[in-house]
Amino acid sequence: MTTIYRYVFAALLIVLPLNGCSTPSQKTPLKGDDRTSAGAGYIGQGEYTGTYWPTREWRKCKPEAVGMSSEKLLKAIEYAATPAFNTDGLAVVRNGHIVGEAYWGNFRIDSKHVSHSMAKSFTSSLVGIAIDNGQITGVDENICKFCDEWDCDDRNDRRSRITLRHAMTLTTGLEWNENWSKWEPMLWLRVRRP
Repeated sequence: MTTIYRYVFAALLIVLPLNGCSTPSQKTPLKGDDRTSAGAGYIGQGEYTGTYWPTREWRKCKPEAVGMSSEKLLKAIEYAATPAFNTDGLAVVRNGHIVGEAYWGNFRIDSKHVSHSMAKSFTSSLVGIAIDNGQITGVDENICKFCDEWDCDDRNDRRSRITLRHAMTLTTGLEWNENWSKWEPMLWLRVRRP
């Protein structure tokens, strides 16, 4: 199985059934407006170094190195910092490089945050790219083809019938816990009983 399959389907199997529920970090109401200014954010430095995917780390470069304006990007970050928008963080990526980044309130670069359907949207986009590139045939393909732990030939294992479409529409039938105060990452592996 190619590396791209592992990344895309690991994301599907983990992110979609959980609907992006990382360790809870629910928003704490802020007293007054303790949002940092956009100037405290990060505007990328350095040169564009070309394609480097896939990797576990992001490269950074100045916006101009990828055809963007630092001045306009800073204005966009300042706009996102508007207290009424309640933005917790922002990362701007162009050509695979981070060109701008900022966090507000109680959030920092390493904060965990519930992402809800945002993660589903990104992962579904990756599935569309894989289909367009001919790496998978379509959304009706069974996920077990991409997950070594799930046996496609075992028709008694209900997971063998779960398709990409099921994962993308959160209709897998997998049980998971939506109680953000007690997150159990392995709970999603169990299949609901009829």
